[in-house]
Amino acid sequence: MKTNNTITQASTNNTMDNNVQKSSTLKLTGNTARISAGFLLTALASFNAMAAEGDAFAPGDSDSKWVVGGHVGSYNNPLAGEDTEYFIAPNIEYRGEKFFVKDGEVAYSLYSNSGFSAGAVLTANGSLLSDKSDYKNNEKLAGLEERDGTLDVGVYFMHTTEMGRLKVTLLDEITGEHGGQSADAHYTFDYKVSGWNVNPYLGANWNSSDTVDHFYGVSDSEANAN
Repeated sequence: MKTNNTITQASTNNTMDNNVQKSSTLKLTGNTARISAGFLLTALASFNAMAAEGDAFAPGDSDSKWVVGGHVGSYNNPLAGEDTEYFIAPNIEYRGEKFFVKDGEVAYSLYSNSGFSAGAVLTANGSLLSDKSDYKNNEKLAGLEERDGTLDVGVYFMHTTEMGRLKVTLLDEITGEHGGQSADAHYTFDYKVSGWNVNPYLGANWNSSDTVDHFYGVSDSEANAN
């Protein structure tokens, strides 16, 4: 899909569940990059201190193998003419020694030694344009076709120390919707203060032009001068 215009704008996301999470993002169009920073603040009892090891357990996580909960939050819809969206979503995690389901990913650890680890990952990527009825009254999005969500497969690499964890993920789309790629790198710090886990993080995200075109691009046939 050829891109004439993009319909993204700067956004700020806020999410709340068992953790208190804040983040801000800056998006650049084309082959896009996103830079994020924020913090996680988690209250944990002493018996839930991070005792378990493995790729499934990030800094600040309890040692629970199963996690069942939910997310309540809001985000600024990046599509032109759209408003703030509110959502309630379930959260179910399984943290096995090798196999784990967490943060929207299904993953399997393939290698681990001296703080370095690597594995395979499968993740879904949803689309804000998946249903025309959601934006049928938005004149700025008139003429845009629906965009299906995708499945991405790839690999992850981690380096974990007492200070925190660096995670790098490389993904390729496999459902035939656009054939694009994406990459994500972020570092989560592991601080403990008076029974609380405080986890600042820094990250960057890159999307190929094919990925951007599919989710945010405007083709020649969709372009509307009005």
